[in-house]
Amino acid sequence: MKKPYLGMLPLLFGLVATPAIADTQKPNVIFIFADDQRAGTLNLNGAGNPDIITPNIDKLAQRGFLFDNSYVFGAAQGSVCYPSRTQILSGQSIYRQNLDRPSIDRQDMHLPTAFKLAGYQTMRTGKANNVPYGINQEFDVNIERANRGSAKGNKAYFQDAKDFIEQKTLTGLGEKAVRWDGESPFFMYLAVGTPHHPYPRDKTSEQQYQGKDITLPEDALIKHERLLQLYTDAKPKKPPFHSKLTTESEAKKELTQYYASITYMDTLLGDLETYLKQKDLYDNTIIVVASDNGLSIGSHGLKGKSNLMEFGGMHVYMVFAGPGIAQGRSQTLTYLLDMFPTLSDLTGIDKPASLQGTSLVPVINGEKSDVREFVYTSYGEKNMQQRALRNARWKIIFFPDIDAYELYDLQNDPRELNDLSNSKAHQQELVRMKAQLALEGKKWGEKPSFRQQGFRLKRQYKASDLPAPLDLSKF
Repeated sequence: MKKPYLGMLPLLFGLVATPAIADTQKPNVIFIFADDQRAGTLNLNGAGNPDIITPNIDKLAQRGFLFDNSYVFGAAQGSVCYPSRTQILSGQSIYRQNLDRPSIDRQDMHLPTAFKLAGYQTMRTGKANNVPYGINQEFDVNIERANRGSAKGNKAYFQDAKDFIEQKTLTGLGEKAVRWDGESPFFMYLAVGTPHHPYPRDKTSEQQYQGKDITLPEDALIKHERLLQLYTDAKPKKPPFHSKLTTESEAKKELTQYYASITYMDTLLGDLETYLKQKDLYDNTIIVVASDNGLSIGSHGLKGKSNLMEFGGMHVYMVFAGPGIAQGRSQTLTYLLDMFPTLSDLTGIDKPASLQGTSLVPVINGEKSDVREFVYTSYGEKNMQQRALRNARWKIIFFPDIDAYELYDLQNDPRELNDLSNSKAHQQELVRMKAQLALEGKKWGEKPSFRQQGFRLKRQYKASDLPAPLDLSKF
């Protein structure tokens, strides 16, 4: 039985039998972008989360380099998916993105164009969220899909619907796919739809968790009263808490489904690596795995990703593996927008001046242990404003709408269960982190209107909203 994304690999590569690529040629790059996979959801051969099954990502992390503390810079609306994907492909924060329309600044060079100008063939498929006519249109091959598992339509069709998937998804993709020439290096952006709710998974993945009694995180059934009240006031008709996660058994059931979906995604990586080896492409291909954002899934009584808690919306991971990448693991603070400059250095392509991220290659090569002291995150939906700053130990969260702060000692309280903002013994640290939060916001260019008014994504667009066609000659 073929999986929706795995079955299209021959179509994307054009079923070409390619010779082994010379060591002198630029490496190929495949970027697998998970959907809603939060930090702490890798087994890492028992050194990570013991309840989850991720053998293929574990192997990738073991032969490559794992960054545990990667962050989405933030979002200006309820959905974090769109701004996160734009951050990856632009190498810029949300404050540099075009907040009043879902498009991008065509004066800047983006990831697919940078690879294209360096002689790469580029393609993307899967979840988009950079429309209309945004960065997606810069790929040589741009295979859209409407939803999780289906290239046509709005329903989530999964593996058990074999005939439908092969007819509607694979045939539809085959009609659009072009042949890779077998000579130029390629850059592939593969945005899967897992483990996003409703947690797509197959029977094989589910069976691996049968009889498995998973352990709930410490924050699973503890409500974050301030956030819950903030959300309730902003959206009284849409409760922020996860209605299914009110008892231990319900929470375990939901989390097990989520884990099974991640295991299902993990098989994508395994089959992909097998295919690359069969085509003699494996040794010259860099594989990157990351997630667009996290997911609360009951932590602190919350659902979704509209929060800045450590195991909420913004904390993810990144793995790099392939030629020229050393083995290792780092707790240094990174952003998803660091991926663009990192891939530029790993492949030798030019870095645009518009990038705000920092290359992680010095950490991978052992030349540095850190690239920054602080990581700043921002959430800007109207009446639900949040800002956060953390370093290796301390984290502060600011709620502008109610002028409130929280302070956490992540070294001793990684699940943020004990707010120290009212502790007399920690007032000096609170003052320091408040001052640093303001400095980091200014450095990144926080916009007053973003804070005061929030932002709601437009649903109707005029012709004038659409960016002009990209002119490659200016680069």
